[in-house]
Amino acid sequence: MVIQSLSGIIFFYLYRDGSFALQAWRINDPVTLGLAVPVLAVSIVLSRRESLRGFLLMLGVMQYAFYNYAFYLFGA
Repeated sequence: MVIQSLSGIIFFYLYRDGSFALQAWRINDPVTLGLAVPVLAVSIVLSRRESLRGFLLMLGVMQYAFYNYAFYLFGA
C-alpha cells in the first residue's frame, strides 16, 4: 500500500481516467498513506498479541485495500 500510494502521489499524471475518477484517485492516495497504512500497522501488532479487536481491525483494513485495488484494477 505504501509503494502504490507514494507512486500515485508522485506520479499522479499516470492516472488516465475521467475527471471524476482522477479526483478520487488524487484524494485516495494520501488517505491510504496517512490513515490506512498506520491503522494496518497498529492492527497487525495488536493481532499478533492475540487481540480480537486488532484482528477484526486488520480484516477491515485488508477489506479496504481489496476494494481499493479492485477498483484500480477493473477501472473507474
